[in-house]
Amino acid sequence: MKRHHGSIAILMLGILLLLLGALAVLDVGRVMAEKRRLQKVADLGALAAAEALTDGPVNAAQNSALSNGFDPAGAGLLLTVEPGDWQTDGQFTVVGTFDSANAVRVTARHAPFPTFFLPDDATIVAHAIARSGSHATFSLGTGLLNAGGTNTLLSGLLGKPVNLTAASYNGLLNASVPLQALMVGLNAGTVEQLLDSQVSYDRLRLALIQALQAQGDAANVAVLQALTSTVPGNTIRVGNNDGTGILDLALVDAAAAVATRVSAGELLLAGLQMANRAHAAELGTLVNLPLVAKVAVNATVVNPPVVASGVPGLNRAGQWQTMDRGSNTTLGLSISTLLPLLKITVPVDVNVAPSEAWLQSIDCTGDSMTVTVGVRTAAACLTSGNCARGSGTLVFTVDPGHPLPQTKTLGAKQNVSSLLGGVPLLGPVLGALGAPLDAALDPVLGALGIRLGYADVTLRGAECRGASALVG
Repeated sequence: MKRHHGSIAILMLGILLLLLGALAVLDVGRVMAEKRRLQKVADLGALAAAEALTDGPVNAAQNSALSNGFDPAGAGLLLTVEPGDWQTDGQFTVVGTFDSANAVRVTARHAPFPTFFLPDDATIVAHAIARSGSHATFSLGTGLLNAGGTNTLLSGLLGKPVNLTAASYNGLLNASVPLQALMVGLNAGTVEQLLDSQVSYDRLRLALIQALQAQGDAANVAVLQALTSTVPGNTIRVGNNDGTGILDLALVDAAAAVATRVSAGELLLAGLQMANRAHAAELGTLVNLPLVAKVAVNATVVNPPVVASGVPGLNRAGQWQTMDRGSNTTLGLSISTLLPLLKITVPVDVNVAPSEAWLQSIDCTGDSMTVTVGVRTAAACLTSGNCARGSGTLVFTVDPGHPLPQTKTLGAKQNVSSLLGGVPLLGPVLGALGAPLDAALDPVLGALGIRLGYADVTLRGAECRGASALVG
């Protein structure tokens, strides 16, 4: 009988242990389920707050939480919303106000969370960081191309005569293509692969043709088909990550990147300049004043221009996250005097320091946005000196009455001829040479996207905070 009672006790102990184990497993399952619920609350709350970053982000996060069954006023429940600065290296730093933030961190907490068997009630916490989706696409350039100057420049860069109309060039500048189409043309499966692509000028040209054909843009396809090159060129790096590419992309998520539209003409001209980098394109004799002087010119692209699209503000290193650069070019002038008693040839190298632009801020109110772009102007100087550039800001207002694209300008005109006063032996011809030289060089520089003394910024696209993305 004692033996029978002992067997029952052992059996009951086993059953008790099984029950306790089942309760423990149940507790663990409940904790994991609550963790998943809180993560969903934090994720959706962060997205809602990022979309309303300057228009009640805390209320937006709380309303999102309520709609997902989490009442921040409930017992043991807490929802915190912190403004912060998020950088592309993944770091989030809390800042003082939402007005100075570009991201939010939402924390959902449930403590204590009651358990059946675990020795202590659990504290369950979930975090989520969402980045505001505000971004803009902009470029530096003259806005409109002169046929004579552009044909002269492209003939030198392409190694063959080019004779297109101003309407053809400017139509190409105004034709935009989405990066998704460029990815298809360059066989890039992701945005990262696109930015890492290294292609020839003709490969880039054919990819742009394919993108324009997909849009039914026959006129601009015909222009691109005429712009073949006979000059062996350097490889073109698409992404400007190392400072040597033609596309600077600093966007929050892949969806925003692939939908970004860029100017086909600007991308092509930037690629052509990169392909000819360090190669002197002979532009021929641009000025010929009988019995006075003649000037032959070549242009060497040091760094090509960049098309930029990305988010506003500084990174942790104090550098602007989205920055655009014009063409950095050296002009080689061979000035030959034709005076009866003074026949000499003087070489003069002129460094053209590029204009620069950076995306400072995007502020949104209702259906209106204000995009602020900081700029430095283009300037020329003799290669032995430093180019003095002006700086300032350009403010774009985008609303139903002021659609995109928009072009704004800062600066005052500078002439190359103003630099020649200090060049020995040119004094006798400078007065007669100055105006014709500037008149000949201005359209050529314009084809490079340069107006000396100016920064011309074209805002081609802008998106307010409506498209946020989880980043942590």
